[in-house]
Amino acid sequence: MAKVVFTPNIQRHVCVPKTKCNVMVMKSTQDRICRDVADPLNGARLCQQGLQFFPDKAVALREMHRVLAGNDRLALSVWNNVGIYNTAVGAALTRFVGSDVAARFNASRKTPTADELRRLVTEARFSDVKVSVSRINVHLPRIDRFVVDHLAATPVATAVEAIDAEARKQVGASVVEQLLSYADGDGITYPEETYVLTAQVR
Repeated sequence: MAKVVFTPNIQRHVCVPKTKCNVMVMKSTQDRICRDVADPLNGARLCQQGLQFFPDKAVALREMHRVLAGNDRLALSVWNNVGIYNTAVGAALTRFVGSDVAARFNASRKTPTADELRRLVTEARFSDVKVSVSRINVHLPRIDRFVVDHLAATPVATAVEAIDAEARKQVGASVVEQLLSYADGDGITYPEETYVLTAQVR
């Protein structure tokens, strides 16, 4: 049975293969792509919500192809819109921190269309490329607290930390107000959509 190695989504860390596993989870980085993987590896490769973080997605996909062996499979999940939660947080950041910070927060949600994604993967020399849309419900805990904690672990953490405590509370309160229609107990539950792409090495 295949195993999945999960790697936290942190800067300068990507493509962490384990020799005893035949599935590799690729997470995002700003400027490093599979450089520690010298030889092809057998099995399936899963890139879960990581592709959108690469400025040059064509290079990232070519590197994914490089570390795959013949008959290997690739699976990608890529958000297909900004999303309800990110839209609300972006609006709150624009109001209380700055529009540039909001844009940076939502940068990873500027993703290719289904046709663009299919073209990029095909040009990276994959075959049998299939793209579908998967719909899920996401539940988040008490949202005013969650938002502040979440922002502290994002690329805009420094900018959010620089505002005063009251302004940070207002960011959380603004998101709560915007998402009242998704209230579920102490938290929220809302729908998300993501592209799911599968392909074969050719």
